[in-house]
Amino acid sequence: MTEKQLTTEKQAMTEPLVPVRTAVAEPAAAPPPDRTPSDRTPSDQASGQSPEPGPGPGAGPRPATEQRVIPLRHPGRWLVTAVVLVLVAQFIHGLVSNPFYQWGRFGYWFLRPVILNGLVITLEVTALSAVLGLAAGVLLALARLSRSPVLRMVSWTYVWLFRSVPLIVVLLVLYNASALYRTLSLACRSVPGSSTSTSRRWPPTWWWPPSG
Repeated sequence: MTEKQLTTEKQAMTEPLVPVRTAVAEPAAAPPPDRTPSDRTPSDQASGQSPEPGPGPGAGPRPATEQRVIPLRHPGRWLVTAVVLVLVAQFIHGLVSNPFYQWGRFGYWFLRPVILNGLVITLEVTALSAVLGLAAGVLLALARLSRSPVLRMVSWTYVWLFRSVPLIVVLLVLYNASALYRTLSLACRSVPGSSTSTSRRWPPTWWWPPSG
């Protein structure tokens, strides 16, 4: 062995050992089974593309969005519903079968002409009140949105007053308004030298009964 070979062996013995990393190949995942022609969507059939491979029968559990949702049972709700239905049935049965209601007498008095005339007048007043209330509400809204401080103040005062006063008090005041104002009239006085004069009386004669 020559001197050069001895020197090379000494250097190899004195150098540190370097670990060699070896790459371990991971097992490849098995490709999913191909979709059958029956699994093709309408978009695939229209475009002529081949269907993408989908999960086969051996695939894992379905995602949560595809699982069946079972509704929660509420036995207490059904029990309360049954009790309410029984109470309603008993109430209706009492209305029909209780002789103290005297439905025959009720029908006799309800169909009297004075009652029917009062019912017609009530419906007329209700319809007229709805129309006048809508018109007054529109006018008050326009006055509230106006730039005139007088119109805004009048509109605000009117709304505040009728919201603050109880409804029963308003009804009593309106019912007894004829004691304060016997008539409300709009008249055009005749011009000198002319014989034209018109006036309108409110309320009409059929509105309020004649005072004793």
